[in-house]
Amino acid sequence: MAIDAGSARPSSLDKLGYSRRLMAAMFDWAEAQGAKGVCLQVEAANAPAVALYRGLGLGTERFRYHYRRAPGDVASPRAPHPSTGSG
Repeated sequence: MAIDAGSARPSSLDKLGYSRRLMAAMFDWAEAQGAKGVCLQVEAANAPAVALYRGLGLGTERFRYHYRRAPGDVASPRAPHPSTGSG
């Protein structure tokens, strides 16, 4: 199973366990479907997410990415995609 999504949520939802329960349910579903492993991508500076994933047993870092932009391109990496409005 590969997890390729992120989301923002109100800080009032921090530390309530929603993310942990959601991830655990996804892992259970994937296992029931025959998945043999899990991978995901997270920004190294996102300490809460890194802690969540390490707590779920995902601790091996495989790759680091560096994204380049054209000169003058100041778009945020989290800016909505121009055609869809989503990230």
